[in-house]
Amino acid sequence: VGGWGCASGSATPSAAPANIGFEEPEIRSIRVAGSDTMLHLGRRLAAAFMEGHPGVVVRVEGGGTARGVEALIAGDVDLCAASRPLTASEVQRLHATRQVLGVQHLVAMDAIVVMVHPSVGITALTSEQIADLFQGRVRSWADLGGADLDVVPIRRSASSGTHRLMRDILLAGGGFRPDAVVVATSAAMVATVAEVPGAIGYGRLDRNVGVHLIQVDGVDPDPEGVISGAYPLGRYLYLYTAAPADGGSRLFLEWVLGPRGQEIVGATGFIPLWVPRAAPGPV
Repeated sequence: VGGWGCASGSATPSAAPANIGFEEPEIRSIRVAGSDTMLHLGRRLAAAFMEGHPGVVVRVEGGGTARGVEALIAGDVDLCAASRPLTASEVQRLHATRQVLGVQHLVAMDAIVVMVHPSVGITALTSEQIADLFQGRVRSWADLGGADLDVVPIRRSASSGTHRLMRDILLAGGGFRPDAVVVATSAAMVATVAEVPGAIGYGRLDRNVGVHLIQVDGVDPDPEGVISGAYPLGRYLYLYTAAPADGGSRLFLEWVLGPRGQEIVGATGFIPLWVPRAAPGPV
């Protein structure tokens, strides 16, 4: 099964022989599903957490934010990984199904970056120009001062939280060009944009090899711009529980928000919610 983390061995302890008078320690399982953007981060968090907590097994799958929300509503997971907030409709369905409203837990900061093939010859765009490119009002890069190449828009599938944010923020709820190329994951987005001359796509803040990142509305896509709020496509990443977290889920969330968890957030290319400060020296 694909996912963030995996445990060595079975999640269910084998029974002890009847003539040995002890019980196996209880193994707690935490089930997580959702955002593909958070997949690499989740793998690192799950592996490090389980090293320090041998009594807890973290089992996590990707599939997109929408898939994680559906699993949370159905009660199939303990945590939903999401690269966007839940919608009003999703909260209503969660309440109708489970009589709870969901609890949002911030995990990290990130940014949606706009990327182009190196052949395009463009380094900066306005939000309006980006919408024109993705929606088909501009079909040649030459119209914006770039190379004489056709614009090839690449988008994520509808289950992607990143796709929904792009549509809602930059496209004002409008649709992409009907002939836009659809890719399933963040990694596939980068690979496709890097391969196709004239391509434009979007993705996460790091791991963007072979593409050029675009300055948006005069602001570079970097941590400083995201933290200050100047970059227009900054966002939080979330873990959702249906109700206030308890048991293993609470233990995992507290660890993720602690020093080791936030250290891993930074090491995987995301922006930590906070950075531990060294104790002040003698005055």
